[in-house]
Amino acid sequence: MAIILTALRKDNHLSKTFDGSAKNGVISGFYTNIALFNGGMVIGYVKIKGQYNRDKGDLSFEIVPSNVYWLVLIFAIGAIGFLTYKGLTEDNMLFMGAFLFLFLILGWTLAYMLEGRHFIKHIKRISILRNE
Repeated sequence: MAIILTALRKDNHLSKTFDGSAKNGVISGFYTNIALFNGGMVIGYVKIKGQYNRDKGDLSFEIVPSNVYWLVLIFAIGAIGFLTYKGLTEDNMLFMGAFLFLFLILGWTLAYMLEGRHFIKHIKRISILRNE
């Protein structure tokens, strides 16, 4: 399992898409494939937390939305509320903007779920390659 922990830094794919640390059996950081790479820093929606139990040899991951995801989601919900209110009082065309933000929320949530699954897929790929 230590090979998987070091692969977060050394693997060709994960080293470019994971920004975090794996120390003393504890994994924390951010992972994304659709991120902005700004000075080597990954800015994404998926936050990875994990624990490696040395006694049992088990590696467990928890994939949670990052603060960036929640800020974007709150902004979109606020925009939907504002555009719906203005659409009711002034201009019905603003309802189109509210629907646009609703579809953006669904898209961001779908991207979050796909990114989490993609990370697990790469960890499994490394585990299979290292065990052969």
